Amino acid sequence: MVNPVLDYDMIITPERNNKRIIIGSLGIIPILVILFIKLTNPITFIPWWIYLLVLYLFVYGIFHFYEGLGNSFVRLFGNAYVKIDYEKIRFKPSVTSKKLIINWENIDIIEFKQLSVKFYNKDNTFPLLKYGELDYSLMQKIKQSISEIAALKNIQMVNS
Repeated sequence: MVNPVLDYDMIITPERNNKRIIIGSLGIIPILVILFIKLTNPITFIPWWIYLLVLYLFVYGIFHFYEGLGNSFVRLFGNAYVKIDYEKIRFKPSVTSKKLIINWENIDIIEFKQLSVKFYNKDNTFPLLKYGELDYSLMQKIKQSISEIAALKNIQMVNS
């Protein structure tokens, strides 16, 4: 029997990439040049659209530099995960979605559907874990983990 506990982080962390670091640095350099020009000769006229272009390059450079270091920019805004253990099921499919937490002790019946799992709780609530937009192998891991822990806890399972 495989360990039924599942802990999966859905945010892909990029590998360190020197090309992206160089591209990011090249995007950051123009703002330093503009600052140097304005500090050494404040009378110099620079058109407004150059400031806009330099700001765009700066933001673009920061993004590429940060991701080139091996960090995910999306992770700054939150997490996305599946965590299934012997106490709870925690599911947050994307950074912007609401997390779903279900305690195993509250579950009465589990109904497996093609793209979701419906839980019938003892307090007459019916949380629905939708995993239709996830990778097929991850869907199978979630189903397997839930069914193995449910079998250990003697929870009735229904396939539909």
